This record gives sequence, structure tokens and C-alpha cells, in this order.
Amino acid sequence: MNTRGKAKVGLLGLMLDLYDTWPDLKPTMAEFARELADALSAFAEVEFPGVCNTREQVERAVAAFEAADKDLLLVVLLTYAPSHIALPA
Repeated sequence: MNTRGKAKVGLLGLMLDLYDTWPDLKPTMAEFARELADALSAFAEVEFPGVCNTREQVERAVAAFEAADKDLLLVVLLTYAPSHIALPA
């Protein structure tokens, strides 16, 4: 855990995989998440691994956050996202 300086934050951006049928949506949501990370950078070191829309992607991202000893996991629903993709992680 970080005891001084900026908080270490993992930004988990969730999106329903059905929305992949709209090719412009995922890049737009990823850009929004990066803008959010930039806005938080004044007080946090934010890691955003990209939009997650499957359970496997969420599990990989959460495992990486745990390995990096993040102080906080910030879950952002970029679109509707079912709980079954994130709940097990």
C-alpha cells in the first residue's frame, strides 16, 4: 500500500461485448476512460488497461492491479455491463 504521494489506482472500464457490433463505440469509450484517468492524475497514478467486456479480460486486469499493489480499484461502467463479467474478480 502507498503511504505517501499519489494513490495508485486501477481503472476498470466495463462495457457489454454486444456493443462491439458498433465499431466506433469501444474506441470512444476508451478515450473517455483515458480522459477520466488524466483528470484523476492530479492526485492519483491511474492505470487503465483498456476496455474490458469479457470475464477473462476483467480477471486479467484485476490480477494485474493486484500484482501492482494498487490502492484502489475504480470500476467505471462505460456502457451497460452485466455483473457476471466482473463479480467473480
